Amino acid sequence: MNRQRGALLFITPIIMIAVILLGVLALDGARLYSLRQEMQSQANAAATAAADGAQTCGGLGSQMEERALDAARAQGFVESDGKKFTVDTGLIESDGDEVLSFRSDVDFMQSNGVVVQIKSVEPISTLLPASLGSVTVSAQAAVKKETFATFYTEAYTASIDTNNALLLGAIFEGVLGGNQISIDAVSLSSLSETVTDLGGIVDYVASRTGLGVDEVLQSEVPAYVVVGALRAAEGLTNGALTVVDDVLASTGVNTNVQFSDVIQVVGGTGVPEGAAVPVLEVLSSLVLNISKAPPLNGVIELDVNPLLGGLGLGDLAGLSLELEIDNAPVVVVAPARMAMTDNGLDWLGQAEGADITIRLDASVEIGGPSFSLLTLKVPLELSTGATKATLVSATCGAGRTNSVDYTFEVEKTALQLYTDVELIVFGAEEPQPVCFPGVAEWSCPIPPADSFEHQYTGPLTGTRYGDCCYPPPSCSGLIDIKVSSSPASGDDVPSTSVPFRDLPLHNFEAQSWSVDVGTGNILGSSVSNLVNGVNVESADIACLPLGSLLNLTLDLVRPAVSGVVEPLSEYLLGPLLGSLGISLGKAEVNVIAAEQPAIQLLQYCGPEGC
Repeated sequence: MNRQRGALLFITPIIMIAVILLGVLALDGARLYSLRQEMQSQANAAATAAADGAQTCGGLGSQMEERALDAARAQGFVESDGKKFTVDTGLIESDGDEVLSFRSDVDFMQSNGVVVQIKSVEPISTLLPASLGSVTVSAQAAVKKETFATFYTEAYTASIDTNNALLLGAIFEGVLGGNQISIDAVSLSSLSETVTDLGGIVDYVASRTGLGVDEVLQSEVPAYVVVGALRAAEGLTNGALTVVDDVLASTGVNTNVQFSDVIQVVGGTGVPEGAAVPVLEVLSSLVLNISKAPPLNGVIELDVNPLLGGLGLGDLAGLSLELEIDNAPVVVVAPARMAMTDNGLDWLGQAEGADITIRLDASVEIGGPSFSLLTLKVPLELSTGATKATLVSATCGAGRTNSVDYTFEVEKTALQLYTDVELIVFGAEEPQPVCFPGVAEWSCPIPPADSFEHQYTGPLTGTRYGDCCYPPPSCSGLIDIKVSSSPASGDDVPSTSVPFRDLPLHNFEAQSWSVDVGTGNILGSSVSNLVNGVNVESADIACLPLGSLLNLTLDLVRPAVSGVVEPLSEYLLGPLLGSLGISLGKAEVNVIAAEQPAIQLLQYCGPEGC
């Protein structure tokens, strides 16, 4: 018993000391844990405050650390020698609430988020600081913040009338083939005024193709599936649905198109929630992209002769029209930041409008009943130029501000209008070679004829006889006047900054902004310049050159040329450009949606992700 009492007297103090030490360590552990939680709250607040300073929200990198420090201080952060506070901007790729990768070595213009790290050297125990040493407590937070604009260039809603509708229907038929596609002004208006949810389109295409949602954005998909998704858009009238059904029934939609050539979603975040796209722009872009594939290869031949009466051009004897699609328009969904591309560092959000060359050959009988064979032939070529809109900055919504700002750089190349040769002929039959049979070879005039076809040789003199043939006469009728003109061109729209301010993130209505060059009717002015630049190269009457009378001939020809070209520009070229959404002399950008996903406070485990 006495031995046991002695043992207890020895062991009890040791146990009590151990219990006290364990209690102290538990308290220290709780203190360190609480400290880390406090530091994590500070890091979260700092990262959230600093995120507005990334490029995607229009921030200045120099202000980010100050913002972050102010937010951390508000959460109790106190700077000291043993603490380290760092703010890094960079490019964050995420999945859900986890960071997949973070690159802080990229150019600031590529940044879409920040990482904040707080480190503090703390003693393991406040009771025995020297004995147990110290430990580094750290907390880190990543925040990704950006706003997405859905935008495109010229709008098909600029002017809608019967002529626009007729010509757009002819273009659709020329590309898609098969059944007639009848578009009237009412159905065209319905198509142009309807927007539909982009997420719904992508989900529809994914369900019909078996592709993942992200795969759809980068894949070739059947054109008829995209049209089917547009048909599901709410708000289309019965007439508009009939147009979409006619397109669906066409043979031309049984081909694949690159989805990103029609709707381009960039930024690596999938489809932003709430993003919307305009039905008519998507449908027209789809059709023009189909035209760039075989067998058309970008060239659309239109038979518009049945439409001449309806277009107010019934006096034309004939018209051939060809469109060459150099670039099809695209609807773009993008944030305001840069990325490395094949061309180096470049902006992600770039939308280009249609760049189209129109070629037409018109002929009209201008002589009246007395001179019904007097015909004017006018070939014209119009290069429209293309508008380019680039999203270069944005200001995100923050706090109570539930709106965003966007700034675009907009530019456009000038239109070019050409006419190679206009020809007036009286008696327009194709001239034929002239041959004189049974002529002695020596009697063919000098310069020699085009050919001498030997037929026989005289038995007495040995003279060669045959057909003495001359090429067709240089003139093609009684009157033959060849005319050329210097090209007429508009003005370039230089790169111009276009701001969109206070765009609401909810109940958004489409907005547009344009930069005009010059005033008045740009096409009409270009046509007038073209007519004024007319020069008569040659003029013959009965194959006799008029020589010094060319200036007199010019006074007779110019009104005739003007009488054909001006109606063509007013009743055909103008409506045709309108049906394609092309505005001459101005560069236009349209913002159809503004979206800002909720601020993503992400789990950050290091640059390589979690």
